[in-house]
Amino acid sequence: MISRIEAIRKIIDQEVGLEPCLPGIAEIEQRYDALYHDYIDGKLKHRELYDLTSDLDMDIDKLYSKMRHEWILANESTFVALRKRAQNLTSFDEVQETFEKFATDEAMLNLRVDLSEEQIDEERQKIQEQLNAYRNMVFSYILTTDEWNDAFVKDILDIIASDLVDPYTINMIVSAVSLSCSVFMDAPRLAVLMRLIKSDDSTCSVRQRALVGFVFSAITNSGEKQKYWDSAAGLIMNDEFLAACVDLQRQMRLCLTSKKDSKEMMHSVVKTMLTSFTQDLAEKIDQTGELGLNCFSADGENPDDALKGAFDYMLNSEDIGVDVYYHQFANQKSFGHFHSLYNWFVPFYVRNSTLKNVRATMKQHRNFINNLLRGASMCDTDLYSIILSLNNASKEFIESLDVAPENMVSGPVFYDEEDEVEKEQNTEEPVEDETDSTEAKDSENVTLLDSVMEHEENLSEEEKKKRAIRVRHRYVQDLYRFYTLSPMRKAFDNPFEVQKEIPFFTTGLFAKPEYDKYRLSLARFSAKRGDYAFVSKILRNLEKYTDEEHMMLALAYKSEEKYDEALEHLYVIKKTSPTYKAATE
Repeated sequence: MISRIEAIRKIIDQEVGLEPCLPGIAEIEQRYDALYHDYIDGKLKHRELYDLTSDLDMDIDKLYSKMRHEWILANESTFVALRKRAQNLTSFDEVQETFEKFATDEAMLNLRVDLSEEQIDEERQKIQEQLNAYRNMVFSYILTTDEWNDAFVKDILDIIASDLVDPYTINMIVSAVSLSCSVFMDAPRLAVLMRLIKSDDSTCSVRQRALVGFVFSAITNSGEKQKYWDSAAGLIMNDEFLAACVDLQRQMRLCLTSKKDSKEMMHSVVKTMLTSFTQDLAEKIDQTGELGLNCFSADGENPDDALKGAFDYMLNSEDIGVDVYYHQFANQKSFGHFHSLYNWFVPFYVRNSTLKNVRATMKQHRNFINNLLRGASMCDTDLYSIILSLNNASKEFIESLDVAPENMVSGPVFYDEEDEVEKEQNTEEPVEDETDSTEAKDSENVTLLDSVMEHEENLSEEEKKKRAIRVRHRYVQDLYRFYTLSPMRKAFDNPFEVQKEIPFFTTGLFAKPEYDKYRLSLARFSAKRGDYAFVSKILRNLEKYTDEEHMMLALAYKSEEKYDEALEHLYVIKKTSPTYKAATE
């Protein structure tokens, strides 16, 4: 204990910005000296000393957390800026009332008969600009304050539960709590996330953002006190929660391995393009009687089908996060919208004031925007990127995609708990007399969709399950964009990178044997993708293995060129299951 106290004192004396911690360390030192002398003088019994030192140890933990908090706020440039912005918010007591007022003021605009449509749009723009500025302050305050007392927690939960606060602000606040917890892990922040995950009153997007925030916080703070994980035990035991965590770990792994996937995909595209080119060239040379080039074509491969398959994969790659490595997406994140931290966590909606520079283009190409919102499975940051780039996009390109929504065939891809991919497609027959795109845009019946926020009314349980998976996947992709491309990403521990060494399902949270089936599910998923490094981490610490697990470990060791270890697992299979074909081969 004295070593810890001396270390904390040394840090406080030497580092910049830790002056607020000086009274705390002085009090700790005085209490320690008093305990030491009282014990030496025989004034304390062993049990009394134990109880008092336990209390002192907890207070040292709190002081260390405060010191770390103050150091980050004083020395990390991103948090220095956040703290400065948060100071503009004089009190958190009126935040809910202020957000509700913004929503009410905007709703009242629809009742103004004395204003033209253009004037209403202009007034709505002013409200949205003020709202975004206020969101920025609130987000910064939640991320930097260390006053997470009962009153502050109640204020946050009341805002999230309010029917009068717009859903985009609510989801942003949930993300702010999650991000704050991942940086400054403590019981109050963790309790808020757990409460939101378990709440039946929370919307799907709120529950899923809280779930992802909880998992990311656990990954980046795996060495924290066991008491935090003990408090989460009731939540972890829930089968639905465990299944969601497995799906989340899969999606994170898909994003993490996407760089390799994108290289392979681009190689496939180039290969099929060249194959198609040589096929066409060979046919033309054959027709002229010149030397053929058929030897350049792939044996038994239809170049047209191969090329179509490669491009289909490229178009669908957003579902697994591969497209984050396309240089176009990296460049699009240079828009001013992404220079503010909070904007990475506000769900997409067309009225957002950050889209004001493309407002005219959005109205002109309503069908294009509506098709994106209805059919695309893009995450929110990608939607912002696409819309913000409208003024720079080719007019011909937009018009080629600006078809009437009823003629648009599309559907999102879902990954369920059994690792099956299900595609839902609109199978409606096309309208015989297609409406001209220009006429459709001028029609009063064609309006610009207001948001992509989900509506959960009248959904079946199966539909709710699919909705949760889709929301979770999109949010994970958003966060992968943030931790990969955000200018502020270095201020935060990257859970995608951290979980390469410590997968979520190998932490102490899941030490019980009843969780083995979930580990096996992740191992199978990774083995199918050839991601054997992950397989090895998932399975290596189990007490005993099935033949299938021995086989996956053998493949994992083989990928690491550890052939002796691989053979040991194969020998076990041959001894217990001589007919196991894969092991024999």
